[in-house]
Amino acid sequence: MLIQRSHSIWTLLAATAFGLAARQGAAAQLTVCSAGCTHSTIQATVDVAADGDTILIHPGRYVETVTIQGKSLTLLSSIVTGQGSSTVNVVGPGRGPVFVLGSGTDTAYKQVTIGYLSISGGTHPGGTGVGGGIQVRKGAYLNLFSSTVSGNTAQSGGGVGIDTPNGPDSVIDNCVISGNSASAGGGIVVKMFSTLNIRDKTVIAQNSATLGGGGFTESFSNLTVDNTVISGNLATGGCNSSGGGTSCNDGLGGGLLVGGGFALTDSTVTLNEVDSPGDAGGAGLYLVLESSPLTITRSVISHNTVFGDLSGNGGGIYAASVNPAYVLQIAYSYVVDNNNASNPGSASGGIFNQGTLSLDHTLIANNTPGNCMGGTGCP
Repeated sequence: MLIQRSHSIWTLLAATAFGLAARQGAAAQLTVCSAGCTHSTIQATVDVAADGDTILIHPGRYVETVTIQGKSLTLLSSIVTGQGSSTVNVVGPGRGPVFVLGSGTDTAYKQVTIGYLSISGGTHPGGTGVGGGIQVRKGAYLNLFSSTVSGNTAQSGGGVGIDTPNGPDSVIDNCVISGNSASAGGGIVVKMFSTLNIRDKTVIAQNSATLGGGGFTESFSNLTVDNTVISGNLATGGCNSSGGGTSCNDGLGGGLLVGGGFALTDSTVTLNEVDSPGDAGGAGLYLVLESSPLTITRSVISHNTVFGDLSGNGGGIYAASVNPAYVLQIAYSYVVDNNNASNPGSASGGIFNQGTLSLDHTLIANNTPGNCMGGTGCP
């Protein structure tokens, strides 16, 4: 699935594809196609490419794991040059991520740009590992645009895993992240001390996990989300019986579970669910307030639902905090029509607050069974 962009952006992409060599001197443009080209696999082309090169990939289905280490490369579908309109499908062979970026040890970070690709079928044997579709490790950072990442699995970050401690910001721009699964971060995971910016009409939809159906971020990470739709994601828990007892994993954060810095702007979080036999919370957003203020600005949190057999809180937002001094700032936003179906005696259909809310021109209304409870700052 490719997302159409304005003519000015197409012009910019063409300049990127064809002008890179002129700007960087030795940089070259290489071509991949299934037949008739010097290179028939993406990996073979990556292996001979030099730092700064652009790789144009002709439409087709490429079944491979692509590893890029120690090089700044740009990988684009040849659609940017007007050569065909079919999709470039890069499909994992069933034994690891589709793309592995960075060595995991190199401290010299190199940017890898990927555009207009469909990335699917990535997996880790036994469901282990980070990033089923795209694994970004130390030594690389990602610029992903106008691409689809779907049908991938991992232990964390079924679609995309960002594990770039103290590295440059990775970016997901105008993409679809859908139908991925993991234990934590069905669509996306951002590991400790890593940063990800999601923006420009990106859609995160129909992903599933126990923690963070759409995405999960660890402590000391940073996530900014702008002009994005987070919809139809599911966090689901489970129970196991052993030793004469039963233990249940809680489902938390249908849309996102955020453990680090967070800013949501001009975005919609809707139709996400938590469904857990244990405790459940934060069908739209589960936010752990542990450091600087988390912010939601000009956004809509609506029609999210918590289901659970034990108890649940926060149909729209669960703001978790061990210190009431930590602040969730919501401005010019709507938290409406969310539902806490697991706990009809609670007033937390909209927001369950354990910290401090700072509200500015924000409507919290029509949530079931109530709009806001706990902490400081509920209207």
